[in-house]
Amino acid sequence: MNTTDNYCEIEGCVEHIVYRNSENGFTVFEIDSDGELICVVGEIPDELAPGETVRLSGEFTSHPTYGDQFKAQLCVKKLPESVSAIYKYLENGAIKGIGKATARKLVDRFGKDTLDIIENFPEDLTAIKGITLKKALEISSEFKKQNSVRTVMAQLAKYSIPGALAIKLWKKFGDTAADAVEFNPYCLCTNDIGADFDFADKIADSLGIREDNPKRVCAGLLFILSHNLLNGHTCLPLDKLCSMCSAFIGADEDSCYQAAKTLSEGKDIVIDSFSEREFAYLSEMYYAES
Repeated sequence: MNTTDNYCEIEGCVEHIVYRNSENGFTVFEIDSDGELICVVGEIPDELAPGETVRLSGEFTSHPTYGDQFKAQLCVKKLPESVSAIYKYLENGAIKGIGKATARKLVDRFGKDTLDIIENFPEDLTAIKGITLKKALEISSEFKKQNSVRTVMAQLAKYSIPGALAIKLWKKFGDTAADAVEFNPYCLCTNDIGADFDFADKIADSLGIREDNPKRVCAGLLFILSHNLLNGHTCLPLDKLCSMCSAFIGADEDSCYQAAKTLSEGKDIVIDSFSEREFAYLSEMYYAES
């Protein structure tokens, strides 16, 4: 266990899934960490299965009803390695098409190489009675799909992206979620993902994105317009918007005006004139009012 104040990292093997909400990923599960059974709660992007090893970052808390728990903020999954863990992983239905009896046959025949065989040599699975070539390929395809999700979530975890946001990124970008964040971390603070601008800013800074980068300035303008909706305003005078953005992110006003023009050309915002003054709208708000 690695610890810094109340925040720490623990690692263990998933023993039991108590509850999971597939919509937001909220999961309650138990892990065996060095012989100690720990109850864990948190928003876990990818479904867990008994037998998997997980590395969790978060803090220990005490629930008035359920007692001591580990509240996970980040979760990185690793495939089981031992024969017993592989069997536990497979027998609990982690891979569609493999039940308890088939799991036992696979592990008895292939041992520690079982998952490698499933992924890379599916034709070898036909040595097991009841597994046709078609079924073997379907099992392999399902396993590869799960591995793809696992890889993306591990990539997102290096940016300390919480589970709930990771789920939204996965649903929006699929296998390219991590690439999308690296290309433009400000995709995190769009309305459909919902991260705070400061959070995206920290990731952008770690990627070397400068203060006056057009992606950052555009994101600042959109963030202010979106936040403005919460106050009941569907638009802002363009000069006021650019002034606010300049103060908010530290870019000069000329850069803000140029970014507004770029957003307008890309139809992310609409700039319209009333009484000889320009106003900026989020596109969906402009057309809704029209």
